[in-house]
Amino acid sequence: MVDSLFGPKERAGPRTKDSGESIFEYLDASSHPAAAAAREIMNQWFATFPSSGAEGMRHRLRSDEPADFHAAYHELAIHALLAALGCTVQVHPAVAGTLKQPDFVVTEMAGSEFYLEAICSSGQSKQELGRERLEQGLLELIDEGFLGPYLLSVVVRAKSSAALSAKKVVTFLNNAILGLDPVEISNKIRNAGLQAAPARTYRSDGWVLEFGFVPFDQPRNSTILSHISTASGLQEVTVAQDLRTALRKKGSRYGELLRPYVIAVNSNDIFATEESMSEALFGELVVSRGQGLPPATVSSGNNGFWNGPNGPQFTRVSAVLFTRLLTVGNLQRLAAASLFLNRWSAMPYRGVLESLQTVSFHDTDFVAKPGKTLQEILRIDPNGPSWEGS
Repeated sequence: MVDSLFGPKERAGPRTKDSGESIFEYLDASSHPAAAAAREIMNQWFATFPSSGAEGMRHRLRSDEPADFHAAYHELAIHALLAALGCTVQVHPAVAGTLKQPDFVVTEMAGSEFYLEAICSSGQSKQELGRERLEQGLLELIDEGFLGPYLLSVVVRAKSSAALSAKKVVTFLNNAILGLDPVEISNKIRNAGLQAAPARTYRSDGWVLEFGFVPFDQPRNSTILSHISTASGLQEVTVAQDLRTALRKKGSRYGELLRPYVIAVNSNDIFATEESMSEALFGELVVSRGQGLPPATVSSGNNGFWNGPNGPQFTRVSAVLFTRLLTVGNLQRLAAASLFLNRWSAMPYRGVLESLQTVSFHDTDFVAKPGKTLQEILRIDPNGPSWEGS
């Protein structure tokens, strides 16, 4: 029997997380009701995780690196999702013709099998390995002086060797919120999602920082991300580009596979949407209108993961399981999942993951089939203990 991740012990009060404290350490130490609920869920998931991979999973979850924790949590949650759908899972199966091993081989109740690789859309490159440290430093830099009733998100569009002035950043932020109405913003977010949050760009001494503002009456633990660009000049980074880059690194990793191959990719960017993934997979939508012809023609561009300059590519990837904000703090309400099917796949996927909302692209139309939510399948109570106010 696999030991629990979190055992019974005396825990401190419902305090906030200390800087420098790992996510696992905070969860294990806090008596906050939401932390207790998170521990219970993670213990339940861990109890069903294959014993052959349990110690590796425990080690990654206890990492001091936030990126390692988030990646392990994502993998643990995906395994829980598969188990809830009646699947059995083997970790790190051998694949003929290569020494590389995908995360899972999954067997559905009907007997069909597929490979699954779980990844995150950030933290994949050497530049991005320092993402969490830079983010934490930025938050600590501005935490004391920022006066607004907002949760901040930050995207590092460009960084500089020059020191970042805390005074300048805080002054910029406090001026930036003067014209914002938190009630109006909250209403927009409720209607259109977190992508409706306003953004303001700080530029100084070679630094380019894009800040987003989410009022405190929204879930306060939404993950804050930073993306680092060190190319000469400013290199614009988009969610779709991040997703596409992450997918390409796994698209042909295991050579020719004899089963369908699903990549499960999570983005903790608060601006990530299903449209972001559609663009990442199928390319930017191109709208053309002929002279004298009012109806517009909508087609997929040729810069997608599946739809490249020379036509279909990465056809060995059967589907992408896209999750957004699949984190400890966001699981209860904001985390979401959709399945995207590859119309050009050499080995199409059809199976239990289609219980989720399923998206496909046919000719000029995206077709979305409604499905169950992540919370419904995992039996997560959306009205359970909340992190709000912590």
